[in-house]
Amino acid sequence: RQSRHLAVWAGAALVGFSGFAFALSGWTANAAWPVLNSNVLGGVLISLSALFCARTLRPFGPKQVHSLYRLLGWVLFAWGVAWWFGTGIMEIDDRVNSDAEAHILLLFVALSNAGFALAGHGLNWPAARRFTWLYLPVLAGLAALYMATVPRHFLFGLGWLAWPLAFVVQGWLLRQYDRHDTAGALERLRSTWHGGSILLLAAMASSEVSWQLSRAVAGDWHVAAASAVPGIIALLIWRFRHRPAWPVPAHAAAYLGTSLLLMAVQVLYVVMMSIEKSGHPGPLAYIPLLNPFDLAMLFAGVTALLALGVLRQDADRPEAGEFVNAVPLLRWLLAAAFFILSTAALVRGVHHYTQVPWDYDLLFHSVVVQTSLSIYWGMLGFIGMIYGARSGRRPVWIAGAGFMGLVVIKLFLVDLGNSGTIERIISFIGIGVLLLVVGYFAPAPPRQAAAAEPAAGAADS
Repeated sequence: RQSRHLAVWAGAALVGFSGFAFALSGWTANAAWPVLNSNVLGGVLISLSALFCARTLRPFGPKQVHSLYRLLGWVLFAWGVAWWFGTGIMEIDDRVNSDAEAHILLLFVALSNAGFALAGHGLNWPAARRFTWLYLPVLAGLAALYMATVPRHFLFGLGWLAWPLAFVVQGWLLRQYDRHDTAGALERLRSTWHGGSILLLAAMASSEVSWQLSRAVAGDWHVAAASAVPGIIALLIWRFRHRPAWPVPAHAAAYLGTSLLLMAVQVLYVVMMSIEKSGHPGPLAYIPLLNPFDLAMLFAGVTALLALGVLRQDADRPEAGEFVNAVPLLRWLLAAAFFILSTAALVRGVHHYTQVPWDYDLLFHSVVVQTSLSIYWGMLGFIGMIYGARSGRRPVWIAGAGFMGLVVIKLFLVDLGNSGTIERIISFIGIGVLLLVVGYFAPAPPRQAAAAEPAAGAADS
């Protein structure tokens, strides 16, 4: 308080040397009672003294040495944080058995961050408040630790208490950031942390649902249920996007972007799993559409269509501006995903009804599979060309013609190898009839219609 620089730096040095001296004495395993022992009390005293010095130095320092005092304050703050968490981690490792160690560590980290946030707000201490911004990455790291530990899910043991409390603390921290850390430089980071929290919650919830159902129900229902979790969270975001309740309206653009990302993850996950797994419906019998992956595909499709509807409804809102321009690309990507998913659903049906093993080579050489694909892709091309011709949408017609061309090439390169089979005859006759019909009813739309459509839309608006 007397601006005696020598005294200040000597005191800071004493705090540092006391930590080194205490560390040199070593950790005494199982010393006295848990928490109330020389290990913990010594580490906590060093931590609190360093944090007290860091907080006390913040308003001090003449202009000519202010930067040095600020650096000293940050060093002391880091020293105090290191001793606080280091002491806690060492005590947990010393006292807690391996089954509960991860849970107690998570509770310790969550409550410690809540304490730093309370100290930051109560003492007007920005360093303590901003330190808690590291909490979300630490949560992600702890989630990875859980997944690397048997039984590789989150709610085993005390996890049912630790993880809900950890996310309650994260939600409370996000609320405090929105109330106090309103500086422009932190605005983007706050929005990113909101979106990151939702993504972490969705990933963990999907993993937990998959793990729980895999133990309770046979078949691939756990995979389908895991794919539904991101879509459900996206639907909840869209449901509350216009409500005054915190937090979705406060970070509308971040939550809208996160919901679209969740929708994309859901569709991509269903596509990957539909290709990799056969969609075993046990303990039920296989029924088209009423099986794990077909239901997951339908739900993903509904979510994707609702996403397009949300973007169309909110096109005039500022938070949707950067996403509306991506709608045409999104439509084509969803069309490609639908093609892959529906093709996989068709092959899956053939696999279950004809007992063709779910093996890429065996499926490729199956006559029934190849015939079914030829007819289905031909129908897609037929529908695309008819719709494109009737609506004057030349790109759609070209896409349908591309499907028809693909089917014709496939007939000669693949199906022709099945010479003499009834399936080969059905393929050629069916595709020939489709080509005759589409040639008569769906000629190519003129280029002028495709060019005039945007102009007409602009005139109407």
